[in-house]
Order: sequence, then C-alpha cells, then structure tokens
Amino acid sequence: MEHPDDEFLRCLDSHCTATLALNDWCNRHGLPGADRVHAEVLQDEPIDPAAYTGRLVVAPGETLRHRRVRLNWGAMTLSEADNWYLPQRLPPAMRERLENSSVPFGQVVMSLGPQRTDETRERVDATDADDHRFFLHVTALLYTAQGAAIAEVSERYRRELLG
Repeated sequence: MEHPDDEFLRCLDSHCTATLALNDWCNRHGLPGADRVHAEVLQDEPIDPAAYTGRLVVAPGETLRHRRVRLNWGAMTLSEADNWYLPQRLPPAMRERLENSSVPFGQVVMSLGPQRTDETRERVDATDADDHRFFLHVTALLYTAQGAAIAEVSERYRRELLG
C-alpha cells in the first residue's frame, strides 16, 4: 500500500532541486495564491567552518555561509530549510543574488546544472513528532554539473503540501 507522501517523494526525486519540485507540485495540485515558490530569508551569514558538522569539505580560505529560509507559495509555508553553501564556488552574480534577494537557492544556481543527492530521508510520524507541522525531513548535497559540491541542505516539508 502506498504511503500518503510517496507521490511527493517521486516529485522530489524527479527534479534537480527542491525549488523545481515544489513549483511543479504546487502547480500540478492547483494550490492557490502564487505562481512560483519564493524564499523568506530568515538568515544568511558567514559561519566558522570549524563549527560546521556537515558533509561539505571546506577548503582552506573558503567562506561557508548558512542560509535559513522558509519556502512559501503565496502565504502558505511549504518547507523550512537550512542551507550551508560555499559562495566562492559560485559566480559573483549568484553570490550577490543570494545575499540580496528572496529567490530560492535552487533557482539562483539553476544555470550551473545542479545535481542533488539525498543523504538522508526521514518520514515524520505525526503521532510521535515533537513538531507536528512536518511530514518529511531530507538532507541532501548539491553539486554543479561538473561535480563541484556547492551546498548541503536540511529540508523539513510541511504537512500542508499533502492537502
């Protein structure tokens, strides 16, 4: 028997970024209030690479930034995400756009041909969860088409997505 969120997981798997998957999902399901996902940026600042415990390998001299966002469709929050990224691996115009706009990371880096590899996926059981707002937690690494790691994301998907 299919789990209620299997359709969403297939949608996520069929796209190279969560932003594309969420845009497709919301359009296919006729969610009102918007025509595309936008990011509500809660934080975007450099962090000390020594304090980072994720999977990105930060080269000596590279800056690591932490961007925390809510991805919204109109007034509805679809997901909340933490994104650790390496700005020196992005063209200057992309860095500028990330620091000065509400455009989602996945949309900003689209011209780099991003490839996503999910590292972990956890379904969240509403009866056991401390925070009942979410049904899925995913961590993933994002690479350019040439194979350069550019970001690690931790995404928490909201139950509202499933209707």
